[in-house]
Amino acid sequence: MKKIACLVLSLLLAFGAAGCTGEDVPSSQTETSSQAETSSQVEVSSQAEPSSEESSEPGEPTNVYQDLSFLNEEQQELFARGERTYGWFQNRASDIAGDEFRDPAISDAEGDELSRKDREDEIEWGKYGWPYGPVSTSLYRNWDDFEKMILEIYTEECFWELNGMNAVEDVRDINAITDLNNLNRECKKRVSFLNVNGRLYTSKGYNVGTHEWVEEEYELMEQTEDRVFFYRVCTYQEMYPYVKDGRILRCSYPVELLRTPDGWRIQQFSDGRLFDPYLLWKDK
Repeated sequence: MKKIACLVLSLLLAFGAAGCTGEDVPSSQTETSSQAETSSQVEVSSQAEPSSEESSEPGEPTNVYQDLSFLNEEQQELFARGERTYGWFQNRASDIAGDEFRDPAISDAEGDELSRKDREDEIEWGKYGWPYGPVSTSLYRNWDDFEKMILEIYTEECFWELNGMNAVEDVRDINAITDLNNLNRECKKRVSFLNVNGRLYTSKGYNVGTHEWVEEEYELMEQTEDRVFFYRVCTYQEMYPYVKDGRILRCSYPVELLRTPDGWRIQQFSDGRLFDPYLLWKDK
């Protein structure tokens, strides 16, 4: 999966950049963004290329939708599962121990005790000593259960990319750790999940996302019996909802679904609501 770049350009430079346009946002758009008027508005469409070679230049969308009605029921359910799990790979890995993913058989008191023991079992991994710990209250506290669940949603290629398993010379440094005295001390990338003696370990940290996300629409680029590729086109407003006349930014994020022998799987996924608000405007 390719790195998504969201490029914010001024009106004077936007016309000279490929894939980006700078223009005033029509009043119909400002109304849907809860704005009466907008000053210094910028509309940017920065599209990452799909992974498949035959679609490296996606061209114009075949249709633009306000919802996911262009997906069938199976594909919509897959998209929903992607939304519930993609954040784990965006510095929210510990969410796997909460809400619907928490083991209901574990009482609150038992959970408190397990969490205390989990903190005692924390390790440091990678070049910068990132902290990781087990999640004993999760339904997916074992690596095998976790991996099986993930591969019912994502292709193996996508999972490896999301979890950074291509960033190490020996993938066993991530998915088959057996010696706590010989942990990887070279990898600069902060991966989300480790397999430590069969137990699932998650990175520590939390991504709060951005409150400046206003809405999104979907640009369908390709739809066949075996592949669906589209962009989530997200609209942001600077300082939304606290400021009503903030600048407008539009970014496009790729989503790719593939039909496999085991059913539909996610090959690429993105969620603009998890974008760091600082990164949205830092170049402006």
